[in-house]
Amino acid sequence: MRPRVTAPVVRSRKGVAPPLTMITAYDATFARIVDESGVDM
Repeated sequence: MRPRVTAPVVRSRKGVAPPLTMITAYDATFARIVDESGVDM
């Protein structure tokens, strides 16, 4: 299980780490695929 990405983590990465990757999942099937892909948020 990956560590949670919380608001303080997002703030601490600003300008230092590579940009965050985000995607919206509209159903459970796609949510599972996205979760397994390793997208940040």
